[in-house]
Amino acid sequence: MPATPPPPTARPAKGILKNSSSTKKGMSITFSGKKHIKKIPHLNTMTEEDIEQIWYSHYDYDDIKASFEYTVFMMDAGEAKTVENDEHTTRGLEMRTEEGAWARFEHKRDAYNAVLDEQDRQWNDGEDDPEQIAAQCLEVTESAAKGALERGLADQDASEKLNKGLRENLKNGAAFANASGAADDVVPMTEPSRRTPSGKLKTNILNKFGG
Repeated sequence: MPATPPPPTARPAKGILKNSSSTKKGMSITFSGKKHIKKIPHLNTMTEEDIEQIWYSHYDYDDIKASFEYTVFMMDAGEAKTVENDEHTTRGLEMRTEEGAWARFEHKRDAYNAVLDEQDRQWNDGEDDPEQIAAQCLEVTESAAKGALERGLADQDASEKLNKGLRENLKNGAAFANASGAADDVVPMTEPSRRTPSGKLKTNILNKFGG
């Protein structure tokens, strides 16, 4: 009868601040030498009005859930496009439908099964390789990660279109106010000098996941 292998040994933890930067895969992380301290008020020192303005209550959550129940119902019925308007959107509700909820359950199940199976294999073979465990998890969650990125990029496009419309409205409003002399202190809104190259970013991300 083969001897039972010893349990995996714990590896010493590495200090997260030991290296000030990392160039792995072309990315880097740097830590500023300056300290910025901001005082955050304690909950006990805040007024009830401030608390209600900052945090959601269970009443707010109930209202939010009730507001998208109809949208989810229409999505399940295959009529998602009919409820896509200024007041309702299907974005962010994909996992609330029956199909989406089942897909989410399967993704989570596959992920923890892959991790547990790899842990069992390493235990039986006397190995200790957390990197391989992570690799197994990444492999089974690749499709879910790709879907999340695609939805996030779609949200980015929608947000940019909305912000563009708001900027145009603010420009027009400021120009009208200045022309009429109603608000001399209104400053016309200008385009930001630094913009995210969304098209290039989208291409790079989708190429990474084979999209």
